[in-house]
Formats: sequence, structure tokens, C-alpha cells
Amino acid sequence: MNISVSSILNEMEKELTKARQSEKDIQSHIMTIRSLCNVILENSQSEQVHTSSEQQLAKMMGAKPKETVTPSENSSNDSIFDF
Repeated sequence: MNISVSSILNEMEKELTKARQSEKDIQSHIMTIRSLCNVILENSQSEQVHTSSEQQLAKMMGAKPKETVTPSENSSNDSIFDF
């Protein structure tokens, strides 16, 4: 499930407005804001773990960047096979 950070921030702003308006129930609004913060933090951490695990998998599989050699780079004038 991918939730955009901007939509979470919008919900946090709504909860903050509600918290400012009602002084009695301020703790529940603050706890909601904390929960929304945790969602953002967990989402960013899972993305970092996913990216690093892909890089580790590529290393384990022996994936190396492809090197292309053009004929002009590989040719030498001293070869007996040059026709």
C-alpha cells in the first residue's frame, strides 16, 4: 500500500486544527498525529531497506555494470588478423 506523504501531512494538519479547537480532547488528537508520523517514518525506512536489499542481491548475483568495447578501442595495428 503506497500512501503519499502529502495526503498524510494533510490529515496531520486537520488533526492539528481539531486539537487547537478542542482543549478537552487534545491528547487523542496528538496521538493521532503521532501515529501519522509513524506511518511516514516506517514508509521511508521500508523504502530504504528495499533499495539496499536490491543492491545487495545484485552484488550477490555478481551483477556488474556492462562494459561495451567499440572496435576502435579494441583494435591494434599490430595484429596479424587485421585484413
